[in-house]
Amino acid sequence: MKFSIAIPAIPTTNPMNTTLSTPKARSTIDLFDSAENWHVLQKRHDDVQQTAPKHILLVDSSSTESEQLVDTLQNIGFTCVVSRDGNQALMASRLKDFPLVAIRRGLPDVSSEDLVDLLKVHNLANAEFIFFTDETADTAATKAEQVFSDHLLKARNQEFYGEILGTAVFEGIARLRRKEESTEHANEKTNRLHAVFQEEITRLSRNDSDIVRNEEAFKNYLADFLEREEPGSPERLLELSIRAIQELNEEGVAESA
Repeated sequence: MKFSIAIPAIPTTNPMNTTLSTPKARSTIDLFDSAENWHVLQKRHDDVQQTAPKHILLVDSSSTESEQLVDTLQNIGFTCVVSRDGNQALMASRLKDFPLVAIRRGLPDVSSEDLVDLLKVHNLANAEFIFFTDETADTAATKAEQVFSDHLLKARNQEFYGEILGTAVFEGIARLRRKEESTEHANEKTNRLHAVFQEEITRLSRNDSDIVRNEEAFKNYLADFLEREEPGSPERLLELSIRAIQELNEEGVAESA
C-alpha cells in the first residue's frame, strides 16, 4: 500500500528553540595520578545517569488516550511532546533530539513502521521506538520506562565508559610513551642500569676466581660475551655488560658452594 507524507523543511526562524545533541565529554581525569580518581570517575558516571533526559515523542492520533498517557508518563519523570500524525512527528524531530519515540498504531497518514524508517533516516538515527495499540496508559508508560532503562541507559553507559574511561586510559598510555621516548627518561634508565653495573662490579671485586685475577682472560671473556648480541645502543651495551658480570658472580657463588 502506498502512502504519502509531507517532509517539512528545516525551520529557519527562532533557532534558539532547536535543541542540539549533547556533545561527548572529554576526560579530564588522570587515572594514573591517584587511586582516588577512580571514585571521581564513578561519581561522574552516577551524575550523568541521574541527569539522563527522559524526553519522549508520543505520536498518537487519539487526543483522549494521548492525554491520559501523557499524564502517566509525566508522573514517572518523562517530558512529552505529542504529535497527531507522521507529518507532525517529523517536524517535532527536527526541533528536538528525542531518545525515545512511542507510536500508537493507526496513524492517519503513514504506517508506524514507515514512520520509524523516516525518523531514523532524517533525524532520530539513535532513538528507541516502541509501539502500542489498545494498552492502558499505565501499561504503555511502564513499557516506555522499561525500554528507557534497559536500552537507553545502557547506551549511555557505553558512551560514558568508552569516551571518558577510554580517553583517560589512552591519554595515560600516550603520556607514558612520550616519557619513554624522552631524553630525560633515557637518562634515568641509563643511571639505573649504571647503579646496577656498579653493584655487580663491587660483588665481582670480592670474587677470588682465576678470571678476576687474570686480565687477559677477563677481557677475552667479556669480548666473547658481547659478541653474542649486537648492543645497538648505550643502554643495551650496559645491559649486556651487567649480564656478563652477573654470570661471573653466579659462577663464583657456585664454586664457593
